[in-house]
Amino acid sequence: MLRQVCVSRARRVAAVATGVLVSLVALGLTPTAAGAAADGSWTVTATPSDVRAVHVALLRTGKVLLIAGSGNNRDNFAAGSFTTSVWDPATGNLKSVPTPWDAFCAGHAFMADGRLLVVGGTTAYPGAATNSNNAGSKQAYVFDPITETYQRVADAHLARWYPTVTELGDGRQFVLAGLDEAGHRTTQSEIFDGSTWTMPTARPTWRDSVRRRLRTTSSPEIGFRWNTWWAWRSR
Repeated sequence: MLRQVCVSRARRVAAVATGVLVSLVALGLTPTAAGAAADGSWTVTATPSDVRAVHVALLRTGKVLLIAGSGNNRDNFAAGSFTTSVWDPATGNLKSVPTPWDAFCAGHAFMADGRLLVVGGTTAYPGAATNSNNAGSKQAYVFDPITETYQRVADAHLARWYPTVTELGDGRQFVLAGLDEAGHRTTQSEIFDGSTWTMPTARPTWRDSVRRRLRTTSSPEIGFRWNTWWAWRSR
């Protein structure tokens, strides 16, 4: 069944690619003539980035969000110097955005309305009190691409450093993994619906999670095998 699905998708992709190529030829834009438009190219921006972009997201406005937080710099963390910028590819301009918490190694995913959920981050750098690891944060914000500002939302139940965030089929955000305030791995997931956080009433054991599938409403199923997450659609 899986092989049939893969073959079917490959055929659809090939058909789309053929259609695009025919359209380019009709417009006189052959791969050779189109050059960078067809193959892509790298250029160096006139203005260097003003932040060490640990996280990058293409906003629906066409601008690019560059998030650094403390940027993996202890001195910045100690000074409370956390940075974010919005880069406009059309003009090359960079706009500094006030960043109210250390978003270094947070997790992020777009919400259904185009805003970006950013959850977790850093509350301490490695030390004896944090199991020689970075310590996570419970804080969560959404970035509004129109106002270009962070907006505070409810804290997550668990602190997370370096979590994974993905949008479910019903628009909610599924958050898992990461390190807690003591630098230990979290073993329970959470779901954010845009205003509140919920946690599964009963979590599977790690052994169970290798075998079990976590079903989500109106979405592909999500599964876990050791350190690999995968998704598929039900027949």
